[in-house]
Amino acid sequence: MLPAGTVLTCSLHLFCALAGAGVLALPNALAWLGWVAGPLLILLVYSITLLMMRLLASCYRVNDVEHDRYHHCVSHILGTRQAFLCSLFQITTLILADIALTITGATTAQDLALRAAGVDSGTAWYTKVWVMVLFFGAVELFLSQVRNLEEAWWVSAIGSMCTIICVVIVLIISGININGGAKGSVHGIQALPSTTDPGVDVPISTAKKAFGVLNALGMIAFGYSGSQVLLEIQHTLGQPPQPVASMKKVCNIAITMAVILYLAVGCLGYAAFGNSE
Repeated sequence: MLPAGTVLTCSLHLFCALAGAGVLALPNALAWLGWVAGPLLILLVYSITLLMMRLLASCYRVNDVEHDRYHHCVSHILGTRQAFLCSLFQITTLILADIALTITGATTAQDLALRAAGVDSGTAWYTKVWVMVLFFGAVELFLSQVRNLEEAWWVSAIGSMCTIICVVIVLIISGININGGAKGSVHGIQALPSTTDPGVDVPISTAKKAFGVLNALGMIAFGYSGSQVLLEIQHTLGQPPQPVASMKKVCNIAITMAVILYLAVGCLGYAAFGNSE
């Protein structure tokens, strides 16, 4: 059993908050951005996220007051009104992220159920998406009853392990599908004029290209969404050493691990499948 309050435990918590199903969308993000802009933007967002989280970790102790909640920190530093607005934004973000991950998990589970049962989704109630959504919701409701992060280290350990296993599978599949040479291009998916010539890329409009790029930026930014629970994770650190110094080390470890996985999945997946949407 991992001791509560160690750098390793907190790194697992933060890595689990960062890495998830969103990593699988990175090859598609690179397809819209291309070989140059895609990896550079992943590294840019990594640098911004690392700086932001290290600054947030420094806010844990201000004027000899410790803040174990994001709301408390904002309230003490900026005031009650700003704390209410920040909390509203934070809660909304968590709700939307939970909805997105629940739907993603439910559709994945439906696909597994269909393959296992060998039936069409219209003939078996237990292969319906809404059934899978209720199942995932029940599991999430159960896990939310864990009293604090010190007792939930095993949840983050399982989540981190599943993420790594999923990434390894994706890397193997991508490596198999490269077939003698990397696909993709510097510019990614291009807006092309309409054409009927065989062998030419399917044309897309300039508007679709623009929205595709914006969606790709959202995919990359979504992969670094762990700041909402950073102070809560930091509060589990034992003293000494001081939580601020330890948490900065945690940020370095967890975020760097995440970006290595992101680059590996994004680049190898793009090399294997190219500009296919």
